[in-house]
Amino acid sequence: MTHHVEFARKLGNQFHHAPKPIAWLRDTVFDNTKTLEKLVSKDYLKDAEVMSLNLKELHV
Repeated sequence: MTHHVEFARKLGNQFHHAPKPIAWLRDTVFDNTKTLEKLVSKDYLKDAEVMSLNLKELHV
């Protein structure tokens, strides 16, 4: 497991298993603002595609 995978897993766990008050705030912000849309649309999908296409493991 690489450092990036380990970091992503830890960050994902913290994000999705947050205490109720923090989860409520997170969900309220993401549901009622365009913050999440901006984060996802700001070259995120393009960068993810480029990175995944560069993975040697996918080229069998």
